[in-house]
Amino acid sequence: DHGARVLAMLALSPAVTDLALGLGMNGIGDDGARALSHWLIEGRALTALRLDLEANLVGDSGAWALAEGLRDVAALTSLELNLDDNRIGDDGARALAGLGDSTSLESLDL
Repeated sequence: DHGARVLAMLALSPAVTDLALGLGMNGIGDDGARALSHWLIEGRALTALRLDLEANLVGDSGAWALAEGLRDVAALTSLELNLDDNRIGDDGARALAGLGDSTSLESLDL
């Protein structure tokens, strides 16, 4: 989870508009997902994000945090989010599905 915090800080650079983070199979749980969400919403210049969190330990609360944070990135027009093989149940899935209601996203791949 600490490593996820450090990597997410890349999004703070105003020069970064297109970010791809491959963090699959790293033991990232809800705390790491919350940290990613927190830092990514600070990346106000992000227009495209590819975030691979496959085969981690993210549950419903982490999914909610990611969904809420990503919804707040106003410049984001393209999002690819891979959360296969995590611990996300119905509540987390509903939160993530809500990203489809975003008015700024032109492309969404969950």
